[in-house]
Amino acid sequence: MASEAMNALAFRFRKAKLWNKLLDDELFAVQLSDGEIGYCCVMGQLGEHLSLALYVGEAGLQSYLRLAAAAARQEVEQELVWSQDCLQCSFEDAEELNPADVKAARACALSLGISLRGRFAYPLFSKYSPYRIPCAISEEADFRRMGEALQGALLIAELLKSRSKEQLGFARLRREPQTLPLVRLEDGKRSLGATPLPPMEDPDWPAPALENDVTVEKLRRARRVRAMECQVLMLPSPVEDPEGGPPRFPFLLLCALVDEAELLNLPVVNDYAESAADLLVYFAEAVAKDGRVPASILVPDARTEALFHGFCARVGVELRRVEELKLLDEVRDNMLSQLGGEEEEEAPDELSHEEDSLRRLQELSAAFDAMYGGFGPEN
Repeated sequence: MASEAMNALAFRFRKAKLWNKLLDDELFAVQLSDGEIGYCCVMGQLGEHLSLALYVGEAGLQSYLRLAAAAARQEVEQELVWSQDCLQCSFEDAEELNPADVKAARACALSLGISLRGRFAYPLFSKYSPYRIPCAISEEADFRRMGEALQGALLIAELLKSRSKEQLGFARLRREPQTLPLVRLEDGKRSLGATPLPPMEDPDWPAPALENDVTVEKLRRARRVRAMECQVLMLPSPVEDPEGGPPRFPFLLLCALVDEAELLNLPVVNDYAESAADLLVYFAEAVAKDGRVPASILVPDARTEALFHGFCARVGVELRRVEELKLLDEVRDNMLSQLGGEEEEEAPDELSHEEDSLRRLQELSAAFDAMYGGFGPEN
């Protein structure tokens, strides 16, 4: 639960209404007391989501830059939204908070003489971790970082009373190198400087190797078919974390033999970064058991290309990047639309248990098998 001091900072930030002066691609940076640089994004100019988001360090910033680049192209995919790595102080209606946070916010507001009438009046402190449902901030270090970001935002708001944002060094996000306003912390005092904005980098996707020599030899000798389309997908139906953390978005390797129009049935994994090698093993074992190995594997993106790079080199399969998948594009869109309906997007806290989500995937797989045919393990 947020302390009274954190709630007081949040109320001061809300009163400053910095979203009326800054766009969500006009970033500023904050020098945090633990040595990290935090990159701050103010949201709320459209009046739909009032928030200060803090992206800590290089990993956090890259998650913002990729989302912003997609938004600029009007190609924002649901996965990019859930891949964010940040802390947020947002303002919500009372029913969005748990009773303890509502009680704490009301006590703080009463002591400050603040009215909590109207919409978006209550501060909510959230943590966004890649491919997980956001959860409440619970660690003291995260509260400290968020508090320092709010203090930095308040300094920016005060300076904007007498100077323009251009004079302070603000500019909309650009592709060429640029600098950001930096709230520095020296001897306990905050002042404004500048810092370079690191460029957007391509993700370092897992590139596992296929270690089983017996499976490799079997694949080399198997009958070749013309082509297989493959894509790694994040599924927008969260499942419970077996370790008790926030619910995760699972990943699936979707594959289809093009000429035969058959889907490959493979298990999902809960954490792609840790389990990409498992997906590759599932694929290799299923294809080896079936006895049909593609002469070419067609992939639409860098992530799937990295997954298959070592496999194709070792087994002797052509790996080709293409803009469109003739068969899988329709299958993928149908699957994602059925798994990520509006009801789930509006109420992500009403989660299915892991077995329910996997059952839904199996039902969808069966439906697609009826349309296209299928092969592989029945799990």
